[in-house]
Formats: sequence, C-alpha cells, structure tokens
Amino acid sequence: MTRFKGVATSYQPNYLGWFRALDRNAKTGAKPASLLALAVAA
Repeated sequence: MTRFKGVATSYQPNYLGWFRALDRNAKTGAKPASLLALAVAA
C-alpha cells in the first residue's frame, strides 16, 4: 500500500474549512462529532 500524500486539491477547501472549525471551537470544548452533526444537518 502506498503512503498517504495529502488532501486532493479538489477537496482542499472542504478540508481547510473543517480544520478551521475544529481550531476555532477547540477553546469552547466542542467535540468533532457535534460539529459533524451540525454540518450534516445543514
């Protein structure tokens, strides 16, 4: 199996948005599962 080489360019805006959401909510103690539930419900 080959090594993972990063996020595909086409998915990069989504990846960066998810990373920003996790980073901004880290101080409030929000769990990734709760953020994902909000994203899926929208």
